[in-house]
Amino acid sequence: MDFFQSQEKARKRTMLLVVLFVVAVILIIAGVYATFTVASALMAEETRPPGAAGPAVSLWSPGRALFAAVVVLGVVGFSAMGKIAKFSRGGGAAVAESMGARRIDPATRDPQERRFFNVVEEMAIASGLPVPAVYVLDKEEGINGFAAGNRPDDAAVALTRGALEALDRDELQGVVAHEFSHILNGDMRMNIRLAGVLFGLLVLSILGNGLLRAAFRGSLYRGMTRRGGGRGNNGGMLVIAFVGVALFLLGLIGQFFGRLIQAAISRQREFLADAAAVQFTRNPQGISGALQRIGAAPRRGKVEDSQAETAAHFFFANAMHVRFNGLLATHPPLPKRIRAVDPSWDGKFEARKKRPAPSREAKDTAKAAEGRSGGGAPLFGRGGSTQEKIASGVALAAFLQAIGNVSPEAVARARELLAGLPEALRDAVHEPEGARAVAAALLLSADADVRAKQVAILRKAFSDAFALRVTRLFPHTFALADTGRMPVLELCLPALKKEADDADAFVDCMREVADADGQLHLFECLILAVLEARLRGTTGKRESAARLDGPAAATVLSGFARIEAPDEAAAGAILAKIMKERGMPGIAFSPPEDNAALERALIKLRGLKPGDRKEFLSAAACIVWHNGELSPAEGEWLRALAAVLECPVPSVAEK
Repeated sequence: MDFFQSQEKARKRTMLLVVLFVVAVILIIAGVYATFTVASALMAEETRPPGAAGPAVSLWSPGRALFAAVVVLGVVGFSAMGKIAKFSRGGGAAVAESMGARRIDPATRDPQERRFFNVVEEMAIASGLPVPAVYVLDKEEGINGFAAGNRPDDAAVALTRGALEALDRDELQGVVAHEFSHILNGDMRMNIRLAGVLFGLLVLSILGNGLLRAAFRGSLYRGMTRRGGGRGNNGGMLVIAFVGVALFLLGLIGQFFGRLIQAAISRQREFLADAAAVQFTRNPQGISGALQRIGAAPRRGKVEDSQAETAAHFFFANAMHVRFNGLLATHPPLPKRIRAVDPSWDGKFEARKKRPAPSREAKDTAKAAEGRSGGGAPLFGRGGSTQEKIASGVALAAFLQAIGNVSPEAVARARELLAGLPEALRDAVHEPEGARAVAAALLLSADADVRAKQVAILRKAFSDAFALRVTRLFPHTFALADTGRMPVLELCLPALKKEADDADAFVDCMREVADADGQLHLFECLILAVLEARLRGTTGKRESAARLDGPAAATVLSGFARIEAPDEAAAGAILAKIMKERGMPGIAFSPPEDNAALERALIKLRGLKPGDRKEFLSAAACIVWHNGELSPAEGEWLRALAAVLECPVPSVAEK
C-alpha cells in the first residue's frame, strides 16, 4: 500500500461522493418542484371562479423552480454542512460521543478496557500514527466497532461492550488493525462527509413528518372547537398534509439513494481493510475469528443507538438490519469477508468458548518475550538486511514504502517496547501532569550543569514538586534507546491534549528548556515541533501553504545537512548534490540561525501538499543516507520529521 496514493484515492472517493450527492439533490429538487406545482394547483382551485377555463397553474415556472431549489439546498445542504462541520471540529471524539460512547481513561483498571487500550497503543506505535482517543459503547451488546476522525491527529477508535467481552486478544487486534487501515487509507474524512450527506437527506423526512403532524393537529383542533367549517380552512390543511406527505416520501427516496451511495462506497473498502489487517498482523485467524464471532452472536453487529443509522458506514460490520436482500448493506456479507482472508473456513457460524484470561495473558507474555529475544526485524539498523540494502541503493525506496504500512515485525517491536517500559513511565504517560513531566524529561540534557539550569526553569514555571518528578523520570527517559523516545512522546500526547487550554504556555516552557544550553539540537527541535503541531491542532489552527522551493524547506534540509557534515562547506556540498539528484532546483544552503528558526520552519512545512510531503521526505532521507549508513538515532530523526508532516512511519529497532 502506498500511503500517498491511498490519500489521493480517498480524495477521489470524496469527489465521487460529491457527484452522487449532487445527482441525488437534483432529483429531490425535481420532486419538490413537482410537489409545489401540485400544491399550488390545489390552492388555486380553492379560489378559482367556477367554470374558469385552462389550467389553474402552469407546469413550468422559473420562480417556483428557484423556490424549490432554495428549499432543498437550504434544508439538505445546510443540514449536511452543519453535521460535517460539527464532526470536523470535534474530530473522532464528536462522532463517538454522538453515539453515546464513553472515553476510556488511559489509566483504567478494567481488564477488558486495559487490554483494548494496550492493543490500540501497540498499533499506533507500529504504524507511526498518533495514539487515537479510545472509546467504548457501554450499552451496545452487539459485536462491532469503528474508527472516526477528520485526520489521524484527531482520530478515535471505539468498540462496543459486546466486542470487548466476546473477542480474545488476537481477534481484538484484528479488529483494531482493520480500523487503523481505515485511518491510514484516508477513509475517515470521507466517512464524515458521507454521514453529513445522509443526515441532510434524512432532514427532509423529518420536515415532512412535522408538517403532517401540524396538519393533523390543526384539523383536530378545529374539529373539537367546531371552528374549521370553511372550505378554505379544510383546503389549507389538505395542502399542508399533501406537502408533508410528499416531503416525507421524497426524504425516504433521498435516504434510499443515500443508502445506495453509502453501500457503494463502503463495501470494497471493507475487503481492503480486512486484507490490511492480515498484512499488519500476519494472523488471518484474528480477523476471521472476529467475523465468525459476529456471525454466531445473537445480535451480530447490531447497534441500537439512533445515530448509528447515519454512521453505519463507520462500523466494522453491519450495524443495522440488512434490507432489500443486502442491496443497502454497508458491508459485504460475512461469509464473503471470512473466505477472503480464510479460504479454509467451513462456512459454519458456531459459538466458540472464550479462552481463559490466564492462558491469554500467558500468550501475551510469551509474545513480548519473543520480541525481546529478537523476533522483530528492524526497519532501520544493522545485521540481517537493512544495512546491505542501504549500500545497494534500495533503502530510500524501502523507507518511502514503509510510510503508511504496518508490518508484523513493527507490531512485535511495539509490543516489546510497551512491555519493556519502566512502571514509572508507563503510569506517567497516561495522566496529564505525568505526561508533561515525561515530555520535559525527554528534553533534559545529559550534561549535569545544563540539566540543573533546565530543572530551575521547570521549578519556576511549574512547581518544586513537578521539577522533582521530572528529575526522577529522567533516568528512565535517558535510558531509552534512540528509537524509543518518539514512541514514548506519542504515548504522552492523548493525556497532554486534555490540558489543551494552556498548551501554548507549556510548549513555550519546553522550548526554554531545550534552549538552556544555547546550542542547535535537531531532535529537540523535532520534539518541540511535534508538540506544537499536535497540541495546536486541538485549537483548529492551520499553517498556510508551503512550497518545496520555499525558505522553510531550505532551512530544514540545510539543518539536516549541517548535522551530517563536519562544517558548513561540506553541508552545502551534500545539499547541492542531493538536490541535483532529486531534481529539486532552487534550494540554496541556508542553515537555521538557532533552534527557534528551525522549529518555525518545521511547523511551516505542515502547509506542504501531500505529494510535496513525499518529495520532501525523500530529500531528507537522501541527506541522512548520503554516506550509505543510517544509525537508529538518524532513523528516529526521520520518523519525527514524518510525524510533524503527518506521514506515519513505523517504529524502528535498535542496532
